[in-house]
Amino acid sequence: MIMKTIMTIRFLLVFIIVSNVIIGQPQKYSINFPNFKNYVYNILEDSTNYWSEYPKPPKVTDSILLGMEKEISADDTVKHYLEKLSYKNYKWAIDYENAFSYINKMDYRYSLLALAAHWNPDLRVSALLHLNEKLSTIPLVNSRKMKNGKWKKYDKVAIEFLLYLLESNPLFISGSENATIHEYYISIILWNLDLLTGENSVEKKHFRDWYKNDLQFETAVLKWKAHLK
Repeated sequence: MIMKTIMTIRFLLVFIIVSNVIIGQPQKYSINFPNFKNYVYNILEDSTNYWSEYPKPPKVTDSILLGMEKEISADDTVKHYLEKLSYKNYKWAIDYENAFSYINKMDYRYSLLALAAHWNPDLRVSALLHLNEKLSTIPLVNSRKMKNGKWKKYDKVAIEFLLYLLESNPLFISGSENATIHEYYISIILWNLDLLTGENSVEKKHFRDWYKNDLQFETAVLKWKAHLK
C-alpha cells in the first residue's frame, strides 16, 4: 500500500513537471496555419501590381498571421467581409468600410495590422487610421486584456511589424497625389509607433513637417526599437 502511494505521488509529480514544460513552450503553428497563411495572402496581395506607382507592401509576417488566425478563424462574418477585399473581388469603397466597421466592433487588432500591408494604398491608410484611433483610447479603457498581459504582447508584435513596414518602404515617392497619400501612410505609421512606445518623437506632426534629416529619423527609429528588448 505504501509503495503504491509513493508511485502515485511520483506519477503526479512527473505529470505536473511535464505539464509545466509544455505550457512554458513557445506557441506553435496550428496544423491549418499554412492554408490560413495562403488565404490571407490572397486577400492582401495583388499579383498584377496594379498600383505600381506606389511601393509594393511587404508580405505580412507570421507573428501577425498567428494573431489574426486566433481572431478570425472561427468567424465566418469577418471572412465574408475580408474576402471582398481581395483584388479579384474588390469593387466598391463600401466593401472596406463594412470590413473595418465589423473589425473595429470585434476588436480584431491583428487584422488591422495585417490590412496595413494591403495591396490598395487607400485601404492601407484606412487600416492605420483605425488602429491609431484604437491605440489613442487605450488609456481610457479598463480592460481585462490590460490586466492579463495580452496588450503588452500585442504591443511588442505591433511595434515590430510597424517598424518592418516602415523599413520596407521608401520615405518619399515621386508624383503629386501619390506622394501625398504615401506621406500620410508613413506619418500614421510613426504616430502609431509613438502611441505604442510612449516616445512622442513625432508629436503627431505630418512626416513632411517633422522630417529634417536622416539622423533625426534614425534616432527616432532607435528609440522605438529599444522597446523590443
